[in-house]
Amino acid sequence: MKKRIATLLSLTLAFSTLLSALTAPVSVEAAAANESKQTKPVVTFKDVDSHWAKDKITEWAAQGVVSGASANEFKPNQQVTRAEWAAIVNRMFQLNEQQPQNYTDVQATVWYADAVNAATTAGYMKGYTDSTFKPNATLTRQEAVASLSRLLKWKTNNTVLAYKDSADIQPWATSSVSEAVYLGVVKGYEEGTFKPNQSLTRAEAVSILDRAFDTYGVWYGTAGMYGSATKQETINGNVIVNVPGITLQNLHIKGDLILTEGVGEGDVDLSKVKVDGETSVYGGGKNSIYVNDSVLSNVIVNKQNGTLRVNVKGTSTVQELVLQSRTIVDVQDSAKVAQVQLSEKLKTQSEVQLNGAFPSVTVSTYGSNLKLGQGSVQQLTVNKEAKGTNIETGNDTNITSLIINAETKVTGTGTIKQATINASGISFATSPKEWKLGENVSKDMVVVVAGKETKAGDLIKSTTTSGGAGGGAIGGGGSAGGVTPEKPNGNDGQGNNVVVKMDKEVFTVGEVVYGTIGKQEQGTVYIVQKELENIDVEEMEKASPGNWFKILKAETKPDGTFFSPGLFVHGEYVAIFVDSKKQRFHSQSFYLWKDINSVFTSSGTYQVPIGDDVNDVVIRSKFSHPLRAAKGVNLHQSVMIATYEEPTFKPLHSDIKVTINLDSIEIQPSTKLSNEWVVFKVLPNVVTSVITGESNMEVESYALNPVTTISFPGMYWNWKVEGLSVKKGDKIPMKVNEGNVFYLYESVIAAHIDIVTETMDREVKKGLAKKLVINSKDINEIHYMDTSGLTAGTYYIFSSSLNVFHPTGKGWPDTDYRTRVEIIE
Repeated sequence: MKKRIATLLSLTLAFSTLLSALTAPVSVEAAAANESKQTKPVVTFKDVDSHWAKDKITEWAAQGVVSGASANEFKPNQQVTRAEWAAIVNRMFQLNEQQPQNYTDVQATVWYADAVNAATTAGYMKGYTDSTFKPNATLTRQEAVASLSRLLKWKTNNTVLAYKDSADIQPWATSSVSEAVYLGVVKGYEEGTFKPNQSLTRAEAVSILDRAFDTYGVWYGTAGMYGSATKQETINGNVIVNVPGITLQNLHIKGDLILTEGVGEGDVDLSKVKVDGETSVYGGGKNSIYVNDSVLSNVIVNKQNGTLRVNVKGTSTVQELVLQSRTIVDVQDSAKVAQVQLSEKLKTQSEVQLNGAFPSVTVSTYGSNLKLGQGSVQQLTVNKEAKGTNIETGNDTNITSLIINAETKVTGTGTIKQATINASGISFATSPKEWKLGENVSKDMVVVVAGKETKAGDLIKSTTTSGGAGGGAIGGGGSAGGVTPEKPNGNDGQGNNVVVKMDKEVFTVGEVVYGTIGKQEQGTVYIVQKELENIDVEEMEKASPGNWFKILKAETKPDGTFFSPGLFVHGEYVAIFVDSKKQRFHSQSFYLWKDINSVFTSSGTYQVPIGDDVNDVVIRSKFSHPLRAAKGVNLHQSVMIATYEEPTFKPLHSDIKVTINLDSIEIQPSTKLSNEWVVFKVLPNVVTSVITGESNMEVESYALNPVTTISFPGMYWNWKVEGLSVKKGDKIPMKVNEGNVFYLYESVIAAHIDIVTETMDREVKKGLAKKLVINSKDINEIHYMDTSGLTAGTYYIFSSSLNVFHPTGKGWPDTDYRTRVEIIE
């Protein structure tokens, strides 16, 4: 069988029992019983010898994907129901996630209940307005195509449908059919028709899905080794591994990797494989999934029965490992699994065993058993919902920080450096070396240690008496410990033999950030956004998790390494190490980026206000990657400008400030550039991507018209209302840089300028809105919007012109071009 860009069903599809309505009469009970069976495929059907779909039917049957309606019949012309289609598609594309649905005609006990739930959760099939799914209704050709389009997210195209019955295609399906025809997934009939309302047959289902796979990815259904032995190959779609005994090597998978239940108890070996998407593991045995010198982002393990082992070795990196079933995880050599999550979907009393070094482990499921063998865990967190957790430590287990937020039992003789107590019902077989008590936990709460009940306050006292130190990761529930460092001493990451070095320059958002303190000295590391690197550590300690910036804190290990999980705001960062003498040392800048695999390209040019002064406007030429100036480039000579008054491109004037800010070239004029329009051009090879090192191509903006910016002198931004807060009857001070008309009303009207003006003027006459006219000759003066006569409530200041930028308290324009005002009594 040829290897094609397609995915195959992971399980043997017992078509005769799965598609109960398409065969000779079979009871619902029989269909339900047989639906889960994996029967040996039948590859010879007497009723398809002369059928146009014979090759595809035989091919799929030989792979164990479809079965006959009986031992020697396929019944290719039988019709397919909606429930049966859902079951087939779910298995083909491994759609296992389910959220309960409330269809009145789908009972929980019927064989297709899970299939319907999964299809609805995936979003490719929907119910009807009367809360029914109509599972036994036949599926039309246009419905099948529309469902595949939603699932596979085909791009819209302008292919003209020239079928004789094109007018019969429903508007909701026209685009999907057009896409499917363009991709070759579906075809019409010889007489030039499409027959959109005709029910889909079994043969047509096989044929359409066979071609749909070509838009999805690659499947491997035969044991063997795949990929080059000497160079990396790229697969732009997804990959499904459907049998054991497969080795993937030197592959860069741009989509998802799925190891199906078809792997059974067998092995799969990933060697020098990079997966950009999600890796789902549904099959494998106790010595099964090998990850060697590979890079995986998010890995989900969900095997229905039995235990599965994941062995991560060599130089492999796994960003996040989510365990939804019983799993043994071995980390060897210099491999890293940044975050391990015992998911809330893990069944009660399920056992998970971890062997090796783990930076971060989180337990989020009720009553699980976590067994820690030889190795270490830097931070182990038991979440509030994980009541009844059992943690078994071995003789060679070391836990640096254990944060417990729910009833937990810790057994074994492993070493726990510090335990943070945030809940009752906690017991330890062996006492941790240090104790911390959460802010809302009573000192009289009882903790059982080595069989003895002890008040939590007494445990804290014993730690203090024995010289134990506070500290720990922010977010652990305890009070912030450690020293209050001095202000920066101006070093750049070096000084007194201390070097703060990051593992790499660009990390993916959400990835654990690693680094090393060259002096191997114990201390605290703060991970902060670049613009905050000079604030006091006291201020960093107070940083609110809900604030717009992100600050995290970590403790160094004895070998000088540190890690900080949970960074989810992209940007430029530094790591600040604070030693025992309160000296602080800064790393070089590093970056967190949403998509490090994206193509380096321009993202457009636009204007935004940057401060309280209405004349402070910056033009940003934005790119998809963080930037640095190319060597030897003069930005003033490399960014060109043309205006209505001077339409020929020339280098920027000397009084125009031009800088690189993260992913943008920023241009800040000192005066107004034009009364009509201005265009900017960035010449090629001016900047390079920090991620890939590529140089930019020439970028020319569209014509940028002057914008109106607005400020509110003397007013304070209210973060709770995300706007301004004024007392009823007070006046709101306003300042603008262009003449305009503003309204204060309880909702924003987005329409043609004449409609807005007419409508709002009518509301003003009724006393329900306020109006403020600012003429061009009065700009830069303070004007006042009156609120007298308006009742308390939420209002908005907006203009009849959308080319107005309002502040949002962060120096960014509001995307709705309005300012919220809360009028209070």
